[in-house]
Amino acid sequence: MYVPNSLSNTVDVLSQRTGRVLRQFATGALPQHVTPSWDLRTLWVSNDDANELTPIDPRTRRPLAKWRIPGPASPDMGGVSASGRVLWLSGRYDGEVYAISTRTGRLLHRIRVGSGPHGLCVWPQPGRYSIGHTGILR
Repeated sequence: MYVPNSLSNTVDVLSQRTGRVLRQFATGALPQHVTPSWDLRTLWVSNDDANELTPIDPRTRRPLAKWRIPGPASPDMGGVSASGRVLWLSGRYDGEVYAISTRTGRLLHRIRVGSGPHGLCVWPQPGRYSIGHTGILR
């Protein structure tokens, strides 16, 4: 399990069997949410206070890059489009929604929505059962 730990600005990789921390790595300021790709080959961690995303390879349990969102930004929770090409995230502290390329991390669109959007549901999502929080299903 990949758990954002906003107290230590890390993502903790936990054993599902024992709950023990297997690995911990820094992602950015205030990691908030982990969004899986449709094929489960990439996980994106939104770093709320860092204007950035951290793509992770779940096979190696390692960050792949840091994707910076231009300007003030506060990427929070969201989901991946049905095509798998766009990561949609709310911008909780900036009253925005972001559309980000899942291939390059480039900001495709920035949409003003008003104050405090906390989470964004994107449907359909893969899976049948919710495993918690916004749009995480398997």
